[in-house]
Amino acid sequence: MSLQQLERLFMSVNQRNVVKVLDLSNTALRGLAAFQALARMVASNTSITDLYLENCHLNDVAGNLLLEALNKNTTLMEVRLDLNDQLSPGVVQAVSLKCLLNSQPTIIRDLLPRLQRNDPTLEELSFNGHPMPKFGWTWDLILKALEANTNVRSLCLSDCQIDCTTVDEVGRMLKVNKGITSVDLSCNTIGTRGAEEFAGLLKDNPRVTNINLRGNQIAVRGARAFITLLRTHDTLLQLDIESNGMDPEVAQKLMDAINLNRGSLVLKRYYYQTLDNDPQCDQIDLAYECLQQKGWVSHAMGLLRFGLCKNTHVRRLHLSSCDIGDAGCQDLASVLAVNRHIDTVNIPDNGITDPGAVLVAKALANNQAVTEVNLSHNNITDVGTATWVQVLQQNNSLTSIILTSNPISEAMLQCVADVLTLNSQPLTVKQALPQLRDNTITELDFSVSVDGLWHTADSGKMVAAVLATNTSLTKLNYRGNSLGPQGAADIAQSLARHPSLLYVDLSENSIQDRGALEVATALAHNMSVTSINMEHNAIGEAGGNALVAVFEDNSIILEMMVEHNKISDTLRADIAWQCNLNKRPKSLKALHLLVKKGMSQPLSLDLASHCYDDESLMMLLKELQKLPDLAKLDLAWNTITGKGARALAGWIGRHKGMMELVLSHCPIGNDGVMALADQLQHNQSITKLNLRSTGMTDAGLTVLVECLQQSNDTITDVDVDLNDISDQAVTDLHTALEMNRQPEAFRQWEPVLFADKPSVKTLDFSKMLSYEKLGDISANILARALMNNHHIFKVNLANNNITQEGCQAIADVLKTNTVIKVLILTNNKFGDVGGQALVSALEQNDTLEHLEVKHCGISAAVMTHLQFLMSLNHCPKVLKSLAMRIENNDPTLTCLDFSRTHEHCSRPFDNHATLELVRLLRTNTHICSIDLSYNQIGQQGAAALATYLKDSQSVQHLNLRGNHVAATGAVFAAALKTNIKLMTLDLSECQVPADVLTDIRAQLAVNQTTPSASTIPKHLKQLNGRRPHPSMYSLEDDSFYHSMEYHRDLEVDILEDAMHDMAVLQSHPQIAARGGYTAAAPGSRLFLLN
Repeated sequence: MSLQQLERLFMSVNQRNVVKVLDLSNTALRGLAAFQALARMVASNTSITDLYLENCHLNDVAGNLLLEALNKNTTLMEVRLDLNDQLSPGVVQAVSLKCLLNSQPTIIRDLLPRLQRNDPTLEELSFNGHPMPKFGWTWDLILKALEANTNVRSLCLSDCQIDCTTVDEVGRMLKVNKGITSVDLSCNTIGTRGAEEFAGLLKDNPRVTNINLRGNQIAVRGARAFITLLRTHDTLLQLDIESNGMDPEVAQKLMDAINLNRGSLVLKRYYYQTLDNDPQCDQIDLAYECLQQKGWVSHAMGLLRFGLCKNTHVRRLHLSSCDIGDAGCQDLASVLAVNRHIDTVNIPDNGITDPGAVLVAKALANNQAVTEVNLSHNNITDVGTATWVQVLQQNNSLTSIILTSNPISEAMLQCVADVLTLNSQPLTVKQALPQLRDNTITELDFSVSVDGLWHTADSGKMVAAVLATNTSLTKLNYRGNSLGPQGAADIAQSLARHPSLLYVDLSENSIQDRGALEVATALAHNMSVTSINMEHNAIGEAGGNALVAVFEDNSIILEMMVEHNKISDTLRADIAWQCNLNKRPKSLKALHLLVKKGMSQPLSLDLASHCYDDESLMMLLKELQKLPDLAKLDLAWNTITGKGARALAGWIGRHKGMMELVLSHCPIGNDGVMALADQLQHNQSITKLNLRSTGMTDAGLTVLVECLQQSNDTITDVDVDLNDISDQAVTDLHTALEMNRQPEAFRQWEPVLFADKPSVKTLDFSKMLSYEKLGDISANILARALMNNHHIFKVNLANNNITQEGCQAIADVLKTNTVIKVLILTNNKFGDVGGQALVSALEQNDTLEHLEVKHCGISAAVMTHLQFLMSLNHCPKVLKSLAMRIENNDPTLTCLDFSRTHEHCSRPFDNHATLELVRLLRTNTHICSIDLSYNQIGQQGAAALATYLKDSQSVQHLNLRGNHVAATGAVFAAALKTNIKLMTLDLSECQVPADVLTDIRAQLAVNQTTPSASTIPKHLKQLNGRRPHPSMYSLEDDSFYHSMEYHRDLEVDILEDAMHDMAVLQSHPQIAARGGYTAAAPGSRLFLLN
């Protein structure tokens, strides 16, 4: 493109002023004229934003012309210069930066060049409200320009979205910059971290004097970072941290640090030394000359207040002529109220008036560290001084107060001097006297010196004078002072009538005998002191005797310490004993005086509810050793425990006259009861013992019972109510006590009875003396012993006083005892009631063989019943078990099975049992079957059965197999001539002659009829010895006899009998046929085996 074409193109673009993008890429712009034409178009154009000059053969000349044109152009934002090999990179970069600058706000375009030129007229630089970090390279250019700039004094970046990262860049810039003194960073988001980093970067920058950080959320940590900065930064005079959520105390410390930079550097040094508790700083001296330069005199105490409140090294404050005024006194008072290390306060010539003086005085009321105060050359009057007088009465450390050159009257100054004079005495005296006067103190401890001064007779006299009218003090401690005899005498006189004093300590005061005598005289009248210490006082025998005599009239003193004096061991022991007596119940001391004076001795001591504890009891026992005639001791409702009970038990073991001991409601527990039981083995005088509600359990009571059973036979009454003991344990106790109440002869047998010795087999109490006869209690004891005895088989209780109660106990024994065979109760008094008890027992007992109850008031009917039961006791048990049912004609009992009784009964079924059975059967009409096989029935029993069968209308079957019937079989044959009911009679193995058996069978054949299932008797003996054991079924159980097995065995038995007597088959033709037998002729008794 020619030059003319280029100029026309450029002219057209500028005239239209609407072209935004101009692309001249690949257009050869050669020569200076073309470059100048391009530069003129760029300089005057206001519409083009993008200019493309790629591959246009431009060189540095064209680039520089373009740069000059861009200085006048504000719209061109991008120039592409690629593929122009003759352009240097520096020129290309400069063009790009110019274009980039055109894309920034006007303020940036205006100020950045001035910054870069270090324009001397640009002293204030403000980017308020512009988001500087978003400008990217422009922001970096600004910071870089500021680093080299030396003319800008004030930099405003308020509300510029400065955060913790950006503020760090600002801080690094300020570290290099040499001119900026004021920085405004308000309304940004610097935060705590940013504030800490910014403060760190300002550490070595002495030029910045004003910083605004309002509204930056820097919080407490950020503020503390600036506080740390201000320790070494002396030029920062203004710091705005409002609206940052700041703790008020931290904010105040920060403002104080700023104020210190505005004031004296000497004050600043003291400020940080006090804050740091610097041990090298032991005084603060702020003379007026040091502070007047910057006018911060009146603020000195306000600035030092925070550090001094916690400082422990500053001892002296020198603030003379500092014009602190009353406001400074307020700050000073707040320091003195908590600081206990400052001892000297010099504040003369400070314009202080009464309010300021009062504030300082009240602060020292409880401050015992300050010893000197200088308030001279101020404006203090009598009003303010009066407060100092009141404070001096409480403060004992102040030894010097200078009030010269103040408008104070002479009288008021004298009052101050008088109070200071009192401070020469021990501090404790000054503190105590007002309280003693006002009765507001209860304890005085003069044993510790807080100021190095000790009490002498003079201070003792001062205290005694006030103590004489005091009514509140309860404890007075003068230990380790120097009262001497006179001081002790003064104190003692004030004690004589003191109504409330309980404890007095005069030890280590060298009061000697004179002082001890005065104290003894006072204690004889004092009724309040319970404890007094007079150790280490050089008191001799005279003083000791006086102190012992005190106790004759004084029962209040519980403790008197007189160790390490010149008093004998006997006197010391006597004093200790008297004190111990005063600690104990009054009755103990009264008893002591009674014994000491030899008055008449009591036979009974009632000490119930007298507050005796273990120690008191032990002392009482020592006194009781002098009362040998004491018969009763009542200690109920005291606090005696197992320890005291053990001591009491030891005394009981030695004291032989005691008859009654009462310990009810004393918590002696099992230990105490066991200890008493151990000693009661050796005591044969006590008969009554009360242990109600003593906390014992079965364990303790068991030991006591063992004692009563084995060793002690004199105690007959023991009360153990309201204890946690079982009924069984109580029963055992009652048994033991009952035994102790029994005749001596019976008691001698008691251990033998309960021991169950194999050698003792008989008991005979039939020959007791009239006053020793056994009664019901003895019978009960004897019964309990026999319950568990396995060896005694004969008991003879004839000729005693046993009534129905005792007889019932013996009868109860018979119900379970199987050892006793002989029991003789002749000539007792139990009557029919006792007899009926024996009847009930014998209905269960089948082992008693002999019983005698003559002359016991038993009626004939009961006697007969007893005889009947005793008769049954000689029979097998199975017969006795069925006797009542047989005799009462029980319709459900139809069969009796007594076969082989010797196999399961202790007694065999012999003649006696058979006779009893016959007697029972005489009134029975229901029994139809009796099995007595394989027993020991002889001819006498068989004869009785045969006689019974003559008239029997019920028995149909009788089995006597295996007995000793022998010749008596003929009696059965005779009986069957009149008996038509008996169907079967088994006399096998009975040695009955054959002809008799034949005759019997013939008679039975006549009685028999054809049997059917309904006529087969229940519980017939099992044939061929295969009958089940009796335990397998009851006599009423007939299921076995209806079984097929039973009928099969019945047939076999009949066929076996036919071998002895073929006539048997005549009654059973069907069975005969099945067995292979046929009748020789119709109706014949002869059967043939087929």
